[in-house]
Amino acid sequence: MYDIEDCYFKYQIVVSNKKMIESSTTLICYVDPSNKNSNAGRFMRYAKKLGKKVINLFNE
Repeated sequence: MYDIEDCYFKYQIVVSNKKMIESSTTLICYVDPSNKNSNAGRFMRYAKKLGKKVINLFNE
């Protein structure tokens, strides 16, 4: 899907998630916003920073 083969294998999921967010208009996630150390929270904040629509099912 994304060209991530050249990345270090432990970093491939990070690169893939970042490219997926950059190419989408909406992020649907389930993230506890009080947990500042989670990668899911990190990518939710990244999507918001890019101006993407974020639907967090944790708040529903």
